[in-house]
Amino acid sequence: MSRQWKNIQQNIDLTIEDADYQLVLSCSGHDYPAKITDDPANSEPADFEMEYTIKSGERDGEPMTREEMDDLQESFDDEIYEAIMEQSC
Repeated sequence: MSRQWKNIQQNIDLTIEDADYQLVLSCSGHDYPAKITDDPANSEPADFEMEYTIKSGERDGEPMTREEMDDLQESFDDEIYEAIMEQSC
């Protein structure tokens, strides 16, 4: 059984290509608990899936347009995801 969560607001700060970004994200996803059985081949570790949307953002203190936020997410998805993981705890 998975646990669903959605519309969790996350604020992140990151630097990409010498520009400082402050982003407000909306995150949603599922948590999947570990499955432990007598047979290790049938066991599964805990896992999760997450999606995010940039709700608003600033680059070097200036507001970003929707198009700029979409381009940033498309071009630097891995970097944004890594920042979410680092700054969410």
